[in-house]
Amino acid sequence: MDAINALFTRRSTREFTEQPIESEKLHQILDAAMSGPCCVNARDWSFVVVTEKAKLQKMAEANGEPARPLKNAAAGILVCGDLERAFPPAKNY
Repeated sequence: MDAINALFTRRSTREFTEQPIESEKLHQILDAAMSGPCCVNARDWSFVVVTEKAKLQKMAEANGEPARPLKNAAAGILVCGDLERAFPPAKNY
């Protein structure tokens, strides 16, 4: 599949199963996420993979209604970024 076709045929999934995800597949997903473009190759992000049911439930509760299906997922990926580094305050010259 080419990139344009992938962009136009992508879909959102809001129903999940509790089927475990193979570690190799999680690593492949993270490798793809980390290869995304960023300003001056800064890579100002990190990823936390959560597979514990209780922690997934807390993540869903903390994020509110849009994340409710997360409580049934086998894994969640928390994306963390450094906003101060990514968007430093403007300097007055």
